[in-house]
Amino acid sequence: MKKFLLNLVIALNKNSLRINSKYTLIIKVLEHNHPLLEDGQELASIEIDTRVNKVDINYLTPIKDAYLTNEFNDEERFYDTLYHWIRKFGMYIENGHVSLRYLIDNSSKKIELPTIVDKNGEISAGRLPNQKDYLATHLRRNDEGQLISEGDTSIASYWARFSVEVVKKYQHFNGEEIYSDYE
Repeated sequence: MKKFLLNLVIALNKNSLRINSKYTLIIKVLEHNHPLLEDGQELASIEIDTRVNKVDINYLTPIKDAYLTNEFNDEERFYDTLYHWIRKFGMYIENGHVSLRYLIDNSSKKIELPTIVDKNGEISAGRLPNQKDYLATHLRRNDEGQLISEGDTSIASYWARFSVEVVKKYQHFNGEEIYSDYE
């Protein structure tokens, strides 16, 4: 009888017993080779609500404008690439491919890519799955749409490495709000 009553009380009060947590992430430029970006520039903020597993992305003006206009030169086209990278990153967070624990553990840190040594002893950098390396790249093109090359063999590209910063966490437990910062 006690177990039945306990289960009944839990079933009737399950919404007030759940923890409701909200996280805010800030995506900033860590390093880049693009003339229109600046080190430390904020690109977007991502609001994560863990109770309903929802992600809201707030883009900053240059990125949102570049996505909406579609009339831009090659330097501004990189903003469109950033828009889609951030959108895909938010999708990976919402689907659970990038965990909150990974984001908190790597908050404001540069992600070091794993190194791969092949049979010949050549060392190269690997890539992490699901955009966990915080790196966006874009191949450069001229006005006719042709790829621009650097030197004899390499193709020119713009790239930007980001830092993702967990700013705050709000928790609601039994109707009371608990606030904590992450360092």
